[in-house]
Amino acid sequence: MNIIIRDFAVENIFLITSLIKEVFFEHIAPLYPRQGVDEFFVYIDPRHTLNRQRGSHAILEAVDEDTKSIIGMIETRNKNHVCLFFVKSAYQRKGVGRLLLQEAIKRVPLQSSITVNASPNAVDAYEALGFYATGELKEESGMRFVPMRYER
Repeated sequence: MNIIIRDFAVENIFLITSLIKEVFFEHIAPLYPRQGVDEFFVYIDPRHTLNRQRGSHAILEAVDEDTKSIIGMIETRNKNHVCLFFVKSAYQRKGVGRLLLQEAIKRVPLQSSITVNASPNAVDAYEALGFYATGELKEESGMRFVPMRYER
């Protein structure tokens, strides 16, 4: 498997959104009340995503060079907060998420830590990537998360 990490290409917005929806429905939506699912879908609307990219957000794409398909993505705000982080199920636990995070970390100022509001089922994956919980499980607007931090 030959994976490359690259900057988000605007023409891939619908592929990225589709990937996010696929993984969200499989792994996260069952844990959220309807309000949280609705809130999430407003956030990932392609128009909103493109607007965030014009501001302080950045997206990286993971591409399987063998199949030429986008298999993962990470979106950060101000280079030090992970907003979205999704890898297709078939590619999970194969190092794709680690590659995405490593590339995102390269773009973080040296003195900064990285934060994320991890969905409950992703806490173990974030811990495996070096994050630690900084608080208890919270719920805001129906979205459940554990605040976590990664120190450089």
